[in-house]
Amino acid sequence: MKNECCVDFIQIEEGKRLLAFFVFDWAGMICLSENMDMNNHVI
Repeated sequence: MKNECCVDFIQIEEGKRLLAFFVFDWAGMICLSENMDMNNHVI
């Protein structure tokens, strides 16, 4: 039972890490697209 608990905890932590990566990735893409839009306006 202890091992299963450990695995569940590790999976939850891994899920949080993946979620954080997706959020940062998404925020980074929005940032990039906004910068590109600004560059296009300047040009």
